[in-house]
Amino acid sequence: MGPPEPFGFDMLVLFLNSGSSSLVMNATADQIFFDFGSRGRALQIQYAWDVYDLWGARMDNQTANNSINGNGTVPNTARWNATANGGYKGWPSSDNIALIGTHEDALQPSGMLEANVPAHGVRMFRLRAQNVSHDEL
Repeated sequence: MGPPEPFGFDMLVLFLNSGSSSLVMNATADQIFFDFGSRGRALQIQYAWDVYDLWGARMDNQTANNSINGNGTVPNTARWNATANGGYKGWPSSDNIALIGTHEDALQPSGMLEANVPAHGVRMFRLRAQNVSHDEL
C-alpha cells in the first residue's frame, strides 16, 4: 500500500560540507521530515522513498567547457535542450534523469540517508515516495 496524499511531492535533501576534508554526512527520516511532525510523528517517515542524486549525471568540467566554447562534440546523455526539443511541449517524462537525477538508493521507513561529501562540496538528493504517481507539471 502506497502513501496517502499529500505524498505526491518530492523532498530535497542537501548536504553541505564547508570543511577542508571529505565527510560522511547523514540525516534520519525524522530529521528530513521534521516540519511535517515532531519527534517521529511525521507520516512521511513510515514510507520508503527512492533517492536520486541530482548531480549523478553531471557533465564533467572538460565537456562543459567544450560546450561553452563550442569545441568538439558534447554527448547528449542526460541533457535536456528545451530549444531543440520543442520547448515545454516537448518536456521529458517525469522519470527522465535530466530532470530527476540518477537513482542511487532507497530511504527505508524511519531510515537514514548517508553520503560521502567532498571537501568544500555539496551533495543534493531528491526523495520521491515509492508507489505514488508523480506529475511534474
